[in-house]
Amino acid sequence: MESLRGNGWRRWRAWFNVESTDYLQRGGSVHGLRGKLDCYLESQNEDSASYPHVYLVTAPRFLGYSFNPVSFWYLYDGRKNLKAMILEVNNTFDERRMYFLKESLPIFIEENPQQPSIGSQGSIASLQDPPSAKFTNVWSKDFHVSPFNSRKGAYSLTANDPFFPHLTGSLPINNTITLTSSKKHAKLVARVFSTAPSLDPSTFGSWHRLKFIASWWWVGFVTFPRIVREAAKLFFRRKLHVWYRPEVLKSSIGRQATAYETAIAYIFQDFLRVRISQSSLPFALKYTPATVEDPATKIFRPQSLPSGAPSPDPVILQPTTPLFYTSLALSNDISKYLELALQCSDPLKSTVYTNNPPLLQSIIIRHLQKPLVSLYQHNVYSRLPLSTRLRWLPIRFLRHWHLSALDWHVIHSPDPVRRDRYRRATLKLLVAKYLAFGVVEIVDVILWLVKAWLLWQHLEAFSEWLVGDWNWSLVAQDLGLTLRFAGVHLWWLMGFGI
Repeated sequence: MESLRGNGWRRWRAWFNVESTDYLQRGGSVHGLRGKLDCYLESQNEDSASYPHVYLVTAPRFLGYSFNPVSFWYLYDGRKNLKAMILEVNNTFDERRMYFLKESLPIFIEENPQQPSIGSQGSIASLQDPPSAKFTNVWSKDFHVSPFNSRKGAYSLTANDPFFPHLTGSLPINNTITLTSSKKHAKLVARVFSTAPSLDPSTFGSWHRLKFIASWWWVGFVTFPRIVREAAKLFFRRKLHVWYRPEVLKSSIGRQATAYETAIAYIFQDFLRVRISQSSLPFALKYTPATVEDPATKIFRPQSLPSGAPSPDPVILQPTTPLFYTSLALSNDISKYLELALQCSDPLKSTVYTNNPPLLQSIIIRHLQKPLVSLYQHNVYSRLPLSTRLRWLPIRFLRHWHLSALDWHVIHSPDPVRRDRYRRATLKLLVAKYLAFGVVEIVDVILWLVKAWLLWQHLEAFSEWLVGDWNWSLVAQDLGLTLRFAGVHLWWLMGFGI
């Protein structure tokens, strides 16, 4: 795909298409796939100009649906030699890991190691070795893919250069990935290979297009069911041990945030900005959200720092999974939660990363909480407008008559839209915690069932009115149902509900 360097991909309405939003970092880019690739290479301390030719082997979307367990990026240098590859791995939990792999140079053993010389075989010979049609690499595994394998072990890749030599050939795709356990035993061998010569869609006639679509439209849809089927075989027939999903490491990309996690993330980011700007401590915070809607890194500094003073090295605070925001909203004391999260030494459970845990624990977190202590006083809450107290009453009740620092920050926020989104998201999470085993979807189903039952009762009573079989008790019953049904929606429209 040498057209990757263009001004971005046009989003054609087609049966099959490749969207830049499906690859590398979350979110889209005005510069398309090439722009996202350049940003990723820079994050790996690589010069994007060193790889002017790039090809991507992947499964395209079909009618908007796509699931790619693994995609292969082939990176060629200015001499059109394959110098690096990117393996983009996705698991069934919507998590992602990109492995940047550079060409492994062959190692030669000198014939006479007692008398090394520049002319003898060794590193000099390897540099002069001609390009090979095979690309190989070995790297450590640090990403959870299958529940039947731990996050330990290593991968090895042997791949054909499909355009060897110098982007002039037309070899079949043949990539072999081997998973080796921590005890150096081969556990799994997976292959991606060509079964027929490549096809050029631009040369298809109408009949060939129809035949191609009829042959391949179903492949993407059955990928996930096939995975579930094979997992069932391994679990029920083979009785394999199941490893529960750990939280992703900093090197990976967590799942996409839900709507309520995104609402909480916006408030937490604004909370950090306001509190740090009011701080008198000489520090800067580099914060990277775990959301697609606003993934850019921000640096917050105190306003009290002298204009000519040197800027301190920023302390990094980076949530690695949107679960961080859920736990943050459920906590009554965010400073205590952040301290516990930063102290977590178990990589399987960690939800946030920092490069300086002692500083965040001993100074920043306590300082962020300190200006809000007076706001917890009851007389401050009692002076709030009645409508505000009613809206926050359910949250206050579920928090045992307290409000968290984030709650108070939102109450005094000038943005009514984000204030309402945060309140609804937090209330739904708290209700799910106490009544639905922490599953928000169960709360949604219960609310839908309550509304459906009230509507059915109302329609049933109304049908009796139509046939003339009614009395005053029926009128009172129907009026009560109507008020309850309307009350559910009125509570929501006035901003009090979930």
